[in-house]
Amino acid sequence: KADSNCKQPAIREEALEKQFKELLDSLVIPDSFVSWARKWVKQETEVAEIKQDVILKQQQRKIEKLNQEISNLVKLRINDELEADIFKAQKASLIDEKHEIESAMYLDTDSDSHRIDKTIEFFEFCEIAHIHFNKGNYDDKKLLLQVLGSRFYLKDQKLKVKLSDACRF
Repeated sequence: KADSNCKQPAIREEALEKQFKELLDSLVIPDSFVSWARKWVKQETEVAEIKQDVILKQQQRKIEKLNQEISNLVKLRINDELEADIFKAQKASLIDEKHEIESAMYLDTDSDSHRIDKTIEFFEFCEIAHIHFNKGNYDDKKLLLQVLGSRFYLKDQKLKVKLSDACRF
């Protein structure tokens, strides 16, 4: 005990490990669900890719249109058909709109990919976590517990933990 004022009784390492194993077992996802979920993620990814492709093409067409409008503005300015201040304002507006579309294109692609990667990582973690805990050394177990959550504490020799967002479902 690090804190001599603690009123909680000590717990043996074997009892603590048993409780950690029970916690890990509660995170085990049945193989049938993992199989179904992988198929579902694959199907959803395919649908999302099709939708994303349509959106991307629309955004690319919009960017091409904006580029053409900027080009037309430049031609009008070169031919002295447009005043400098109007040219600058309209060009800035078109460029801002173009940058917004380009930013959205990047964010949309990145968020779908990130979500799918995190889902797969979580399933893989659940599949192997208890194996690594049972066969792992002290550092392996420590790393698993860090991934699982924070605020581990004992009350009446019972393990309590606040699971990380990734482990709560």
